[in-house]
Amino acid sequence: MSEPRQGDQSPDEEQKQQPPQQPRQEKQDSPSSGQGDKAASKGAAAAATQPKKAAGGDAGAENSGNGADERRMSRRTLLRSAMWGSFGLFFLEAAGASLAMFWPRKLTGFGTKINAGNVKDFKVGSVTKISEGQFYIVHLEKGFIALWWVCPHLGCTVPWAPPGDPTHFHCPCHGSTYLKDGTKIAGPAPRAMDWMTLDIQDDGTIMVDTGEIHQHHGLKQDPKAFVKA
Repeated sequence: MSEPRQGDQSPDEEQKQQPPQQPRQEKQDSPSSGQGDKAASKGAAAAATQPKKAAGGDAGAENSGNGADERRMSRRTLLRSAMWGSFGLFFLEAAGASLAMFWPRKLTGFGTKINAGNVKDFKVGSVTKISEGQFYIVHLEKGFIALWWVCPHLGCTVPWAPPGDPTHFHCPCHGSTYLKDGTKIAGPAPRAMDWMTLDIQDDGTIMVDTGEIHQHHGLKQDPKAFVKA
């Protein structure tokens, strides 16, 4: 039988020499680990809200863009309406002017036919001034005559029966003098007074055409100037 070697130990001795093992304890969460979990949850919530904020920002930008487009369209519509309104006003004015050219207008005064009155209104020997037509109605025994009140000399207005000469037409400018029928008897005038076309209608109305003025190249009045009633 061999002797045990020095240093060799029996199983019982090895068990005695090994230190007793501590029982395992379950790991417990420390307060610091709980705070970490809370921070992590807050970070996740913040991360979750960021897309929503970004989406809200995109919606706001889109709304502002739509508002700018609407304002731009409103200005464009206003300018377009103003332009068409100007065109419409121009064409209306042009149409009105064209209608006014073709629409018959009633003209009165010198240059037109004037109703001087009725033959019953004028006594024989009377001289009546018709200012509207710039003439005198003279009723003589030989008929009616319409004398233009302008002097044939230099165009001054010739009054009838001025102070100092109650029986003549006497020009105040250069002294030309005319009888009641327009015959020249004195002064520098080259001829008798001019006369206008006169027409007596069936009812006795005297119409004088002030657009037809006749000159008689003689000192005596033209016999054709008189119209019998």
